[in-house]
Amino acid sequence: MARKEKDIATQNLIITDPETGKELTFTAEHTALLQFARQQVKVGLATMAMALKTIRDQKLFLIENCGSMHEWLLTNFQSSYTTFKNLMTVADRFADSSDAQQVLSQPITHLLLYARHEETAQAISDGSIQFQGGKVVLEDGTEISAKDFAKQIRNELKSESGDEAKKLDHKLKQKTAQLSAKDSVISTLQEDLEQARQRAADLEKALIETKDIDPARLVYITHKKDAIQLLTDVAPQVIGLMGQIDGMSADAVDAEVAGHFARSLSAIEASLENLKNRWGGIIWGHQTARETLADESDLVPQG
Repeated sequence: MARKEKDIATQNLIITDPETGKELTFTAEHTALLQFARQQVKVGLATMAMALKTIRDQKLFLIENCGSMHEWLLTNFQSSYTTFKNLMTVADRFADSSDAQQVLSQPITHLLLYARHEETAQAISDGSIQFQGGKVVLEDGTEISAKDFAKQIRNELKSESGDEAKKLDHKLKQKTAQLSAKDSVISTLQEDLEQARQRAADLEKALIETKDIDPARLVYITHKKDAIQLLTDVAPQVIGLMGQIDGMSADAVDAEVAGHFARSLSAIEASLENLKNRWGGIIWGHQTARETLADESDLVPQG
């Protein structure tokens, strides 16, 4: 409920807007305007739509202790809020039309369709499309019944909705394929690392069973197991996090998010470059040596 006070000197009402917290001053003229608008609501579609728009835009509902337009409508008319909301929608869209009175006298269901079709709504607003009786006169002078014109717009909206649905379905399939590919990469990587870990464990067991084992070789194999475990833990997590970033909604990306994204990407690229510079030659050398060895244990230093 909005807080209401009366200015004793001017008899004006000072009411705090519950939506913004600002104080609004209503004069006797505002009260009269509310009464006039209330009567207009009962007259007809065009007048009703404009009257509702007036009450809402000037917040006249606050005069009668209603905190919102919704509350005012329910208090005064006990009708479906959706009906009045639709009226205000068409009033918002077509109130400034060159022939608003004629436009707003059209069936509400037709006007709601036109409001959703941007090209048609603009043509109606600037007078390129006009209404004469039960007919619609297009920009080229062609006349079509209002019923057939509304049907045509409805079909175009359905077609546009179908196109949007196809685009959404295509994006969904792309994301599914990307997730499938990511899961496949993680699975393959985990299998490779698991095999490497098992080979290291088998080699460790074999070395322990060997008499006069060099302690340095045991230290080496322990470190090797730790390295493989680290890769086993880290790599899938990194790939998974990259997948989450790739799956972010584009709608959530504004200038601030884009800045964070760019900085994060630069940091990731720099880290990868450092790893390549440090380990690239070493990894390549070991891969080459591995291809020439018949026994995996030959890779273990002999002390």
